[in-house]
Amino acid sequence: MKNVKTLLLAALTVAVFNANAQIVYRDITPDGLPTNGDFDFNNDGTAEFSTDGSMFDYSATNAAGTNMWMDGTAAAGWDEVKPLTVNTVIGASGNFIGYGDASMDAWGAGTIFPLNVDSYIGVKIAYGTSIHYGWIRVMWNGTDFIYKDYAYNATANATIKAGQISEASVATVEDNQFSIFPNPAKDVISIQAKNTTATTAIITDLAGKVIKQFEATALNQLNVSDVKSGVYLLNIYAAEKLVATQKIVIE
Repeated sequence: MKNVKTLLLAALTVAVFNANAQIVYRDITPDGLPTNGDFDFNNDGTAEFSTDGSMFDYSATNAAGTNMWMDGTAAAGWDEVKPLTVNTVIGASGNFIGYGDASMDAWGAGTIFPLNVDSYIGVKIAYGTSIHYGWIRVMWNGTDFIYKDYAYNATANATIKAGQISEASVATVEDNQFSIFPNPAKDVISIQAKNTTATTAIITDLAGKVIKQFEATALNQLNVSDVKSGVYLLNIYAAEKLVATQKIVIE
């Protein structure tokens, strides 16, 4: 049987570590476009990137070094955004060669973003003389680009992995082949694992505050009926190690 004291310590660690992490995460609720199409990574009131859905503008900050990871070369395709897969390392080696605007669909010629699959856009952000790296998560549904969330590493010049939402969380549900449903949920959430045995699940808010914790015997039926409506993070542990994090919506 899991030691309760150990579990509580683990829960507190998640809360404190996320709260003090250098990864700054922002959710887009509901999924779609952020307010006014703006992505304000450091929440200073000035957007680093703006989009109407298929075209990005970042010309105001591009001269200082702000840029996006492109699919082509400086000779061709330099203004077409490349879809990145989860856990791609985003840093100085990225293909940041845009010139202030960029297209998600090759300017109407057709998108290379996969259908109904989460992809990530790598970004480089200049704050004064400091360079920071981040990501934007998006899904192409065949008609529109649906934007879901975004994050950046507040430590200058430090890399970030696509989908990373905290210093401790680099794994994803897809990587560990967990199935979480339904999402959104009202009363119950189920976790099913194909290759990894989950031992603990902790629901936190987006700032890392622990909302509710579940042990192994309850993981197939997480009772969330007493959790108020909102957007949360479901953190899954195996043998006290964080192995997956998934954004969930409780209605």
